[in-house]
Amino acid sequence: MSDRKLFGILLIALAGVAVLLELGRMEVYTENEGQRLAPPAEMLRSGDFVIPTLNGEIYLAKPPLLYWTIAGFYTAAGAITPFLGRLPVALSAVLLAFLIYRFAARHGSPRIGQFTALGLLASPYFLERARWAELDTPLLLTTFLAIALLYEAWQADSASRRLAFAVASGAALAAAALLKGPVPYLFVGAALLARILVESTRLDQTIKRLMQWTVICIVIEAVRLLLRVPFPFVLAAAVLGWLVLLVRDARHAVWPQLRLALIALVVSVALVAPWAAAVLSRLDWAFLNTLLHSEVVDRTHTATEINSGSPFYYLIALPVMLLPLGLLLPFHFSRTLWQEEGLFYRFCVLLGWLNLATFSLIAGKEYEYVMPAAPFLLIASATTLARSAEGDTTRERWIVYWRRFGTGLFSFAAVGLAIWTAIEEFHPLLLVETAVLGAIALLVLYSTFVRTRIPESGVRILMAGVLVVTSALLTRSFHYTGDRTPREIGTLCGDLKREGFTVESSDIFASVAFYTAIPIVEDINPESVVAKMNGDTPYFYLTREKFLQAFKGKDDQVEELVLSGPFTNKDLVLIGNAAAREAFSKRADSASPE
Repeated sequence: MSDRKLFGILLIALAGVAVLLELGRMEVYTENEGQRLAPPAEMLRSGDFVIPTLNGEIYLAKPPLLYWTIAGFYTAAGAITPFLGRLPVALSAVLLAFLIYRFAARHGSPRIGQFTALGLLASPYFLERARWAELDTPLLLTTFLAIALLYEAWQADSASRRLAFAVASGAALAAAALLKGPVPYLFVGAALLARILVESTRLDQTIKRLMQWTVICIVIEAVRLLLRVPFPFVLAAAVLGWLVLLVRDARHAVWPQLRLALIALVVSVALVAPWAAAVLSRLDWAFLNTLLHSEVVDRTHTATEINSGSPFYYLIALPVMLLPLGLLLPFHFSRTLWQEEGLFYRFCVLLGWLNLATFSLIAGKEYEYVMPAAPFLLIASATTLARSAEGDTTRERWIVYWRRFGTGLFSFAAVGLAIWTAIEEFHPLLLVETAVLGAIALLVLYSTFVRTRIPESGVRILMAGVLVVTSALLTRSFHYTGDRTPREIGTLCGDLKREGFTVESSDIFASVAFYTAIPIVEDINPESVVAKMNGDTPYFYLTREKFLQAFKGKDDQVEELVLSGPFTNKDLVLIGNAAAREAFSKRADSASPE
């Protein structure tokens, strides 16, 4: 068996362990995960696969492809569980790691492919997202496929192959758009821009001007935010400046690259159009226009309290997001690497940093917004490692520091996690799993002292990192169970509603909706709730503990209201009036064994 095939098998096995081990133990506890797991279940109950709902209400914050996929897994297994909802996301992470390896190995070198795939899996941020039912990993997979296939189209040596790859890219881009709307088109646009730029006849001068203009725009954006100017004119100016550079310095390369990108665009729009038409036929345009503005347009120039950030946000966040390879990001600005590496390296560097520049000029900022740029930034960092592994000593001292840091960090973490688990989060099975993964990580790190086919220290460090990060994430799987999650209170609310009682809520808690499996009416009017609390009909109300004082009846004491809870870090409690408390007591008595 060749080394490439052996590594591919090892990579799939390692990725499978990293994302599948104890995947279903953690219960649904975040609102984000509830927003992904509940709509597919409601689709199956209602039979409506066109317009997603959450707690019975229209929920079009995101398109439905992930919901369709999760619903398919629910149907195939005949059950609705967190594990089944997370499984397609986890499998997409395994596939992504393998495809990134093949793509980087094909256009760079096998060692670059190894470093890139392992660097992605060793990233705590990526691996955590891969173990939750979130959009980020499937979006990363489909966007990467769209760009990688388009790159293959640009590189193909025959018209038929170019067309086939462009059509396949369009299909992947359609899948990405059905996951998160128009956002993936920004990444493909940046790929097109990067590809044309690397074809420039005056590449070094073009890149210098590009960097200067981008820095100027980011500084102006910082001023715009300080002055609270609402219109995103800086982003428009930046894009216009980039286009001017294209026309001036790479005019000859525009049409050959643009033609294939347009084919991909047409294919993607054609594939997305049927679902969009079905939605338009059922909902009025005013509703959809408001939705598009709130989810897409407004976020380009108006940040909410939870996703605000300066234009320099990603410069600070990115090294943390992409640890441990994130520490090598400064090498992307190495003149030696830029001059000596070929078109593929330059394409990856330009694509990654153009995306970061674009999202730095958008008001809303979150780590996950720029995740589709991660594979290409990692390829560039992996190139630095590969040059060192192949005998290039131009950056050897810094790579030595990186290796020492990685070896020390993961050695310490492998031992420390087992000790911490035994003291703070003791579960016998978790302790065994953490100890086994830690021991394997240590063996991999110090495999120079044993016979092994793992040839290079950078590969060993990253493989150990995957195991250590997995150990750390396993503690979350055991931690978020029981009263730390809304499972008990959600199941209780659903049972009460099905038994005919009136159950309402102060908010739509998506994680609770997954467990209720039946819509719970939302009532946020304190006067209305208090009136029902004073009534003679049993009335149950789900809210947060800090709001109790506002909802107590005329003869109630706050401590008497709570029937169940608090649960989760939101301190969710189920309260009820006197009639509800009596009914709840009788219900509990009838359920108790004699």
